[in-house]
Amino acid sequence: MKILVIEDEKLLAESIRAVLEQKGFEVETVYDGETGAEYARLGIYDLLILDVMMPGMDGYAVLRRLKDNDATASVPVIFLSAKSEEYDRIYGLEAGADDYIVKPFSVLEVVSRIRAVLRRSGKKRDVELKIENLRLDLFLQGVLYHKRRVCVKHFHGFFTFGASCERRAEIPHVF
Repeated sequence: MKILVIEDEKLLAESIRAVLEQKGFEVETVYDGETGAEYARLGIYDLLILDVMMPGMDGYAVLRRLKDNDATASVPVIFLSAKSEEYDRIYGLEAGADDYIVKPFSVLEVVSRIRAVLRRSGKKRDVELKIENLRLDLFLQGVLYHKRRVCVKHFHGFFTFGASCERRAEIPHVF
């Protein structure tokens, strides 16, 4: 899944990129609305993460440009914004965003919301490998055998499958 992050705060954009890449997404970042709109028009993306308040072309103007173009009108958009009032969230959603996340936010929540938007948009297709009763689901980041989730461990070049894995506690990243 390929995601374009349009965020003028470079450190935040690169932090989002790092976490999303760690979760298996392909990510490109740009730092202003005009460049973001051009990347979205020329590239093929499964989802856009778009800051609302940017110098020059703001997120709303970028979204309008994307929705007016047949090639980009169906690409899901998640707004990120420090504007947290109810009016701002409603305005963003009514303008055509598929979700609206208020800063500061947990990156793990952003990942979950990305997956939810992609599920609803039907963009999760073609991200699994199936061999008889074994299915590797890259979207869910899991392995299923006979429709049951199994643990995969790698040891000295070999993979072993088990009933369960110890879950590592993930420390939430908040930006």
